[in-house]
Amino acid sequence: MLAASITLHILAVILWIGGMFFAHFVLRPVVNQLLDLESRLTFLAAIFAKFFAFVWISIILLWLTGGAVIILQGGMSQVSPYIHVMLGIGTMMTLLQKTYLNVCI
Repeated sequence: MLAASITLHILAVILWIGGMFFAHFVLRPVVNQLLDLESRLTFLAAIFAKFFAFVWISIILLWLTGGAVIILQGGMSQVSPYIHVMLGIGTMMTLLQKTYLNVCI
């Protein structure tokens, strides 16, 4: 159960962070270069609407699998300090993702 939770957790991170990297550093510069402002906004809004659906699924999966890993390891008092740091960073990233979604769409 622990190995499955960790595997799903890592896959969800890859989807979220990898997708954001691709959107910001690959897709956006090409779209900015090739499309006029009106077309660009329409195109990116459509892309991000679909992408953020997957992002929110991965965020939910991250919280569920992260919680499972903590529970399976005996709770917050039993996990390594890096888990506490990861939980704090995950909280900040989730809040930032909500803010980013409100700005983009």
